[in-house]
Amino acid sequence: MRTLAFLAGGMPGIAEIGIIALILVLLFGARKLPALAHALGSSLTEFKKGGREGERQEDKSSPHETAKEPEKGNDSSHAKS
Repeated sequence: MRTLAFLAGGMPGIAEIGIIALILVLLFGARKLPALAHALGSSLTEFKKGGREGERQEDKSSPHETAKEPEKGNDSSHAKS
């Protein structure tokens, strides 16, 4: 029962990591795991790079200063002459 306890929000222990590694070896084979890990790392790198570029474009398109709203008590357009 403790083996899948990390699915409820806890950190996986040594036993859980071992089981996951065994399942990965059985599914993909020992020869394909390094290529799979490399592809996963490359994908993660590209994802982070895209996120940083998106933030830069968002920063360029949005103004840095916001327009100040007039104060409620000092609005001269509604003053009587």
